[in-house]
Amino acid sequence: MRKQKGRLLLIIPYFLISLLPLGVFFLKGVYEIINSDSKIMSSLVDMRVVVLLLKTVFYSLSVALIVVLFALIIALGLVSMDKRWRKFFVWLLIGFIAVPISIHTVMWMNIVSLINTVIGSKIYLTGWGISVFIQVIAWLPLAIIIIYDSMMKIPMSLMEAGRILSSDRKVFFRIWLPQCKTGLIIVTIGVFVLTFNDYSVPSTFAMSTFAMEIFARYSISLNAGDTFIASLPMIIVGMSLAFPLISSISKQFFSRPSKRNDDFIKTLKFSKKYISKFAIIILFVIILLPLAVLIYGSNFSDFSIVKDGGKEILNTLWICFGATLLATPIMLSAALSIYRNKKWQTSSFLMILLPTLISPSLIGAALINFMNVPLFRWIYLSSGMGMLAVIIRFMPIGILIIIAGLRKIPDDLITVAYMTSKNIKKTLIKVIIPLIMPSILIAASVVFLLGIGEMGTTVMVLPAGISTITVRLMGYLHYGATELIAELSLVVVALLLIFELIIYGVINKWLKNLRRRRDV
Repeated sequence: MRKQKGRLLLIIPYFLISLLPLGVFFLKGVYEIINSDSKIMSSLVDMRVVVLLLKTVFYSLSVALIVVLFALIIALGLVSMDKRWRKFFVWLLIGFIAVPISIHTVMWMNIVSLINTVIGSKIYLTGWGISVFIQVIAWLPLAIIIIYDSMMKIPMSLMEAGRILSSDRKVFFRIWLPQCKTGLIIVTIGVFVLTFNDYSVPSTFAMSTFAMEIFARYSISLNAGDTFIASLPMIIVGMSLAFPLISSISKQFFSRPSKRNDDFIKTLKFSKKYISKFAIIILFVIILLPLAVLIYGSNFSDFSIVKDGGKEILNTLWICFGATLLATPIMLSAALSIYRNKKWQTSSFLMILLPTLISPSLIGAALINFMNVPLFRWIYLSSGMGMLAVIIRFMPIGILIIIAGLRKIPDDLITVAYMTSKNIKKTLIKVIIPLIMPSILIAASVVFLLGIGEMGTTVMVLPAGISTITVRLMGYLHYGATELIAELSLVVVALLLIFELIIYGVINKWLKNLRRRRDV
């Protein structure tokens, strides 16, 4: 019983940092609703709000379905490629996952501008079409990697048994594709939720969404009750998708690793002949072409890193570095707690994923409401608010990564470690943590790299005089000051790639050391 309580205590830091501000905000919202007139409640059934919600659902669903379709085809093409090309594109996609959506916007605005100049056309960058396109381009790298991973985990024995009884085409449609369903579900729900909760891209292209409604309401009224009521449909939509998302994540990422499988797909003529070539073309278009146009459109002769974004870059790196340092021990303790308490894993996953299922604007409103008190004023008026925003938004992903690392450790190894040492802390420090150190490094890197592109919450919570590079880029885009956007975007992309290479080198070195120890 004491051990059970001790394990549960490990998750308390996560609840205090991530869920307490949200819980206090929701309770305050309920209290204000009870003690107010009926105007707040009537806003929930306002016809304009209902129509806006339905439009946002349709918009998000369109993005999710397009992303799933293209990601499935491209992932199939990746599996069909030669190993050299496959490795090149997989690492390229992984590198592009962390590129902020604001930079994707800048790159494609440059492409449209170049097209208008060359052919003399007038393509206007407003409305639903361009917003859907940018969202699709931004989420495709992550979606491709997830579906590709699910394809490579299909058991070879299943394919071999199927090929004995049926033709390759039947095996592909009746066994191969259904086996990819976990990856398809994760991508569909994940992209839908991310698009549904995002307001940065739609607002850039003069398009109103439900997430923007929440941002606008709280910015005008600062009323927790009104904001809480307005956000209820988004919370309901997010929570209704939580359980299938948790189930699919558990099946794909928390199962024991199996032998990687690509032999079956290589035998299919249509995959090798057509789909792999189509995948290469699409990958060049969505990754290398925008980057090339961005470089082409840059003019560094008038650019000064000190004047044009240097302060914001330093602020961003400081916020992300601080957030990573604070988040890493919290992620580790939460992951250990969930891993050990298997009875409460589903409810624990739900609590962990809650910040990713609600709008960044709602997280921002909750943080402002919670921290704007005399006790926390020193944090409220500092870059600590940005750190909290990054921690709350991306810590759930890091926790899932560490849990996946724990699941890959053989159970008998952990059992022997605990049997041979009575000191649990000693076993944890000398056996378990070294084995999952690559997962811990990846989790910390995810918080740092994704934090660089965070905009939805930081734009609300950062005090006057402190800004991040993403907020500055979006400000340029909104107000049409596009003179130095290309140069600034290239600097951010270069920084991301440098950090990714450093992180890859550190993780690779640690893995080599682990392999040497096992061989000895």
